[in-house]
Amino acid sequence: MSRLRLPKMGLVLLGLLGQQLALAQSVVLARQQSKGSRVAQAAEGQKLKEVLTDLSRQHQVSILFEETTVQGITIPADSRLRSGKLEKQLQSLLKPYGLTAKKLNEQSYYIIKTPSKESVQPAAGQPEASLAPSAEGTLSTLSSMAITATAPPADIRVSGRVTGENGEGLPGVNVVMKGSIRGTNTDTEGRYQLSVPNTGTTLVFSFVGYASQEAQVGNRTTLDVQLVPDNKSLNEVVVVGYGTVKKSDLTGAVAKVGETNIKATPIPSLDRAMQGRAAGVQVVSNSAAPGGSSTIRIRGSGSVNASNDPLYVIDGFPTTGLNSINTNDIESIEVLKDASATAIYGSRGSNGVVLVTTKRGRSGKTVISYDAYYGVQTVRRKIPLLNARQFADFVNEARVNGGGQPYFDGSSADQPLPSSLGEGTDWQSQIFRAAPIQSHQLAASGGSDKSRYAISFGYYNQQGIILNSNFKRYTLRANLDNNLTSRLKAGLTMQGAFTTGNNAKTDVDGNGGGGVTSSALSYAPNFPIYNADGSYYKNTGALNGYGVDNPLAVANEITNVGTTIRLLANAYLDYTIIDGLNFRTSFGTDLQSVKTNSYQTRLSLAGASLAVVPR
Repeated sequence: MSRLRLPKMGLVLLGLLGQQLALAQSVVLARQQSKGSRVAQAAEGQKLKEVLTDLSRQHQVSILFEETTVQGITIPADSRLRSGKLEKQLQSLLKPYGLTAKKLNEQSYYIIKTPSKESVQPAAGQPEASLAPSAEGTLSTLSSMAITATAPPADIRVSGRVTGENGEGLPGVNVVMKGSIRGTNTDTEGRYQLSVPNTGTTLVFSFVGYASQEAQVGNRTTLDVQLVPDNKSLNEVVVVGYGTVKKSDLTGAVAKVGETNIKATPIPSLDRAMQGRAAGVQVVSNSAAPGGSSTIRIRGSGSVNASNDPLYVIDGFPTTGLNSINTNDIESIEVLKDASATAIYGSRGSNGVVLVTTKRGRSGKTVISYDAYYGVQTVRRKIPLLNARQFADFVNEARVNGGGQPYFDGSSADQPLPSSLGEGTDWQSQIFRAAPIQSHQLAASGGSDKSRYAISFGYYNQQGIILNSNFKRYTLRANLDNNLTSRLKAGLTMQGAFTTGNNAKTDVDGNGGGGVTSSALSYAPNFPIYNADGSYYKNTGALNGYGVDNPLAVANEITNVGTTIRLLANAYLDYTIIDGLNFRTSFGTDLQSVKTNSYQTRLSLAGASLAVVPR
């Protein structure tokens, strides 16, 4: 077994250092006690990084430092941090470790840096014992020696000036080291100073209204940067009714929803695409059924009796019936929110206008794309209800408290003892399911400088979480544009849609037996699903106080199928009179055929109660 042996000189030095540390600590404690000043609570055993973080929060300033500078430094358990100004606290805290704090600007930001001092080394011929300082400065000197021996290379001081496109200084520009939170801001003249760890550091300059710029320090100590205005958002084109305009020239209140936001989530109709994505636009779902519609309010409701719905304009043609529009065909949605919309569309635009622009072809090679997604919808949480045994105990207790006899007394098969019952029937599990949802679209676009086209076919299928509820949509769209002459343009937008879906009976209609969800919550858990002959179990006795039907019978035997066939077409002619002045005329049609089939079989309570009319 090997043992670690230290040289005699090392043992002597360690012993001497221990004595000097003990002596220094006793002197520091004696001085603190003799002065009788108020002392802040000790930061015992904390890392230097944690103490600096606490000071930053306490004084509400930013203290910036490099990780390698404070790495491995722990405050001794017997040290005390005096209360008072932050500058004095930092000085007393950092001095023992050869560190200093420097104020950067008037915002009271501090940066911790290592002073450029040479390491303490014994002079030639000087004995090692002479390295021991006086008792008063023992702790500070020894700690400084330890930090100097392990301190990283000194930081590189970089300064410069940030200017705009005209050479003026930009105040408040963020100057941050890339990949970290270490940085500073420029002063009123656009000047800055920052310490970086090495020449490979990259600085990021960012300011509101200007494009961000990166610059590597390299061997430079002076780094000047000129920022360029960011005109991307100001040059964005917005549809405003008569045509398009740059966002920088826009004076009205307009909210825009782009294609990226529209395709972010699977949605059945374009009204859901605006939900939570347009300021001042409130979208509330009227129904959770597959393909259910929504109510849209732009800056609230403006009338009590009249309609508060906005006007929908698709490719320049006013229309309704948004469920038949394929959201994958939409390029952008603009919402005109202020009163200026009435100058374009009259009183119809008093509640706001929703402008929908579909995708059109661009000159170039033919582009074929296929978009698809698939998902599953489930019930987030079922309502907790009593099982069969708990329900029987509850009914018996209620009857006894009312002065009667227990109902479940074991006298018949329909009235067994509660102890003989188990979980019973979970009616919510019988009517709810994991419902798939899927969407597919195949599109082709392209053309030349004179003729452009965009054709797409879409299929959307959403199954409801209630049995036999669903919504399906088939769409075919063609957008054609043609430059007849250098000044005359013509175009055609045409869409055919076929939608069909079955709406589950969810409304509560009194004597009609109630909806499927209300039945599932009200039907007793001790009722079976089917009778012995396979028919639905029905109970109209005392335990069915609401008179609801078997929930599974409501879901399976009541259908309400709606079918819509729609043709939406719009053509236009556009003539350029002079540059910037166009004459445009358009005409279109919106043809819809809607059919609804409702049927209730006699296997359901509602169907059996209908009177039979003889021929």
